[in-house]
Amino acid sequence: TRGRYSVVLSSGGGTVAVRPANLAPFDAHLQAFVDGRSVDDEPTKREARELGETFNVEKKLATVLRLCSAGYLSKGYAQFGKSALKDPADVDVRRQLSELHPQAELPDASVMADEPGAVAYRTPKKVFCEVFAKPPAERGLGLDAVSYEELQRLYHLKGVEQATLYSLVVKINAGALHADAAELLGDNLLYALRKPDDGTRPIGVGAALRRLAGRCAMADLGGRIGRVFTESKPSAAQLAAAGHAADCECNAPLQLGVGVKGGAEILISAARLALQQHPGWALLSDDKKNGFNAISRKSIFDGLRRWFPELIPTARLFYSRRARLYTAGLGGRSVAVDADGEEYFSSEGCTQGDSWGPFFFAVGYHQALLEVQARHPRANVWAYLDDTYYLDAPAAALACMRDGTLCTRAICGVESNLAKQEAYSPDAPLTCLPATLKGAAAAPPNAAKGYAGGKLPSI
Repeated sequence: TRGRYSVVLSSGGGTVAVRPANLAPFDAHLQAFVDGRSVDDEPTKREARELGETFNVEKKLATVLRLCSAGYLSKGYAQFGKSALKDPADVDVRRQLSELHPQAELPDASVMADEPGAVAYRTPKKVFCEVFAKPPAERGLGLDAVSYEELQRLYHLKGVEQATLYSLVVKINAGALHADAAELLGDNLLYALRKPDDGTRPIGVGAALRRLAGRCAMADLGGRIGRVFTESKPSAAQLAAAGHAADCECNAPLQLGVGVKGGAEILISAARLALQQHPGWALLSDDKKNGFNAISRKSIFDGLRRWFPELIPTARLFYSRRARLYTAGLGGRSVAVDADGEEYFSSEGCTQGDSWGPFFFAVGYHQALLEVQARHPRANVWAYLDDTYYLDAPAAALACMRDGTLCTRAICGVESNLAKQEAYSPDAPLTCLPATLKGAAAAPPNAAKGYAGGKLPSI
């Protein structure tokens, strides 16, 4: 065992215990075992039970991590006593899933029309080869039942198989795929994931070819996307409309959820550093309700027209239609229906499981971030996709977050989840914040959420 385990032989003879060598011993239990005595005292029995439970938990955790890291998510879920997935045959689950998919009118054709002079995006062969040569270890199958492994094998066959794959990827990302093929790749398989509060989170699994095609484009365009989302500032007209001088000093809002490697770590480090330098400031967090499914498709096309006009045909291929959804449950797959048995579609926002989804959300949301920044030029407005943070003096940060709620609703059709908004400051008393805001000095406790009331020790 090379020192990883220790072996203990009892004095009674014939009994051997094998235990991790680095585990702190339960002295009374171990001594009794070595002496060949029975363990009768209750504290020692309790320690022995706890030791067994610890081993079981660690063994379970190791198994889950091993399965999930290999891509076998369903087998990882199966290790838990309570399934992580809900049954869509349940009326409440159907109701929750349907409510998370707003049924909206599709954008006008003029909104989705090509930008004059813009040439449709073409996927470089180099990024196609990088993605398809070694796709991620994901086993989720869409409605077409094609896996990443099967596409990878076709790629490595070279010749006509690889050429056909590349041609399809180019057509998908250029928005030039035949309408019948787009219909096949555009529909989605929907799973109902159980949230910690027993709510329902929709998880979509799209066609493998569509997902890998999106990965190719993101690998190619990531650097440019990151620059747009971290360097764009409000226009002079926006600043003037907000009552500021057209040439006033103004920060750039940061969208770190797409196109920026390590975006989450950058946001956390920047917030910590800013609060160390300005301990009297406050950091306010704003969570959006169902952001990906609710963002208006018009805002997505408006953002593309402003920053990425060559991608308008890409988005139009799948988002000029209502995608049909299918749910997967104990009874197999079936068309997604609400509590009354009426079919619903993906007709607003981004389709779950689309590799383009985070980018499409961000490009639609960024206009709202710029509008908020124009109203508060010196505030720090940071986002990781729909999780948005406002950093400034407490009263100023509160005003910024309130404007963010209004701008996002008006521009994107996305609502803030007021119950999940929070505030934190190292030194500021936060007495100026309303008691309805978690983390404010006067905020009441919430035992169900483990919140003691008043200021938060962290955020």
